[in-house]
Amino acid sequence: MNVIVEYETEIPAAVVPLLPDRAIQLRQHPPYVSTIETSFLSAGGGTKGYLIFSFDSANPTPTFKIIRKNLGTIHLYGPLQTRRRPGGLWWDHVLLPGAAPIFSRTLTRTLSAYLDRKAADAGTVKFGIHGQLPFMRYTGYAPDYWVRAAIDGEFSLAATTARASVGFELTGEHDGFPKHIIRINGKEVYVHDPLRTGDSPLALMGGMERRVALSGPIS
Repeated sequence: MNVIVEYETEIPAAVVPLLPDRAIQLRQHPPYVSTIETSFLSAGGGTKGYLIFSFDSANPTPTFKIIRKNLGTIHLYGPLQTRRRPGGLWWDHVLLPGAAPIFSRTLTRTLSAYLDRKAADAGTVKFGIHGQLPFMRYTGYAPDYWVRAAIDGEFSLAATTARASVGFELTGEHDGFPKHIIRINGKEVYVHDPLRTGDSPLALMGGMERRVALSGPIS
């Protein structure tokens, strides 16, 4: 059975501030407040990051092919070009009329996928994202924790066969931010939306805190 997997990631808001608001800073990083509290720089999503690949789970020698991938683009907006969405989380901002990006850059590093022929069944697919945010090095006011901010996610997907049916087993981990969506043959099997879970861009720092372990049929 040929299986098509779509992995998508996106910033689930029009724009987010590069630095948390004063209340967040006072609670989590008080030494930096005096140097960054006046910064209004914000980043917004351009094209979504996505990875589409296929593999043949029924072939004695499993085949694998990347159909399309694009890590995505981020736009940088200057002071007073955004505002917090009424009722939204602290990082959920909207663009003001006439707002234009200072510049745009493609996320660095990669979206990748490959067939893991070392796995027990030789047919496990591993895929993920490691996307370094492209303009976090503002040495005048940005603390070091933002320099290391990156979108990270790593997953393993195995097709399983039981009698006449084919299923999947998906395991992995990813940052709590931004949004992550996985589809198998056009059906959404996993969605993580920080607008619903309450995760913030601060989840881009450090390790991957969200775990994935699910299974189901492939239609």
